[in-house]
Amino acid sequence: MPSADLPRTAIATVLALCGSTLATFVASTLLRKGRPSFADMANAALAGGVAVGATCNVIGPTAAFVVGLLAGTLCTVGYVVIQPRVDAALKIVDTCGVHNLHGMPACWAAWLRLWLVPGIAKAQLIGIACTVLLAFVSGSVSGYVIALAGNQGSGRIKTATSSRRRERRQRR
Repeated sequence: MPSADLPRTAIATVLALCGSTLATFVASTLLRKGRPSFADMANAALAGGVAVGATCNVIGPTAAFVVGLLAGTLCTVGYVVIQPRVDAALKIVDTCGVHNLHGMPACWAAWLRLWLVPGIAKAQLIGIACTVLLAFVSGSVSGYVIALAGNQGSGRIKTATSSRRRERRQRR
């Protein structure tokens, strides 16, 4: 990126983050029946930054804010509506919300870039396909390895935090 684009990029990123934060608050409040979730705010507010990354040097301030609004809304819908259904249907858990915070806003932004930047359609579509395939394969392999490690011994992966909790309980 040329250094001349740096101010425009910074402004677009900040405005997209503002848009996603605002949209997350509104969407969380509406989808959770008047009780916004702090977890939604902490996670989905970052969705604007994820989404604008693909176009931050080619869009203006208003478009950046709209990208953030849509990304924050999409991400919050992912946490509140889509994730519980995926967890139940596929019997998998996205403990960090990677699908909602990074996957959905980034895929949406990649499709947006198709329309905003001329002459990149073929490369962009190949990039989207490769990224989704790599994410699916690496996530599946990682989940399988973690499941194997979790089924050893007590059936849980021992962490420093769980060890400290156990020690505190024993002292009482």
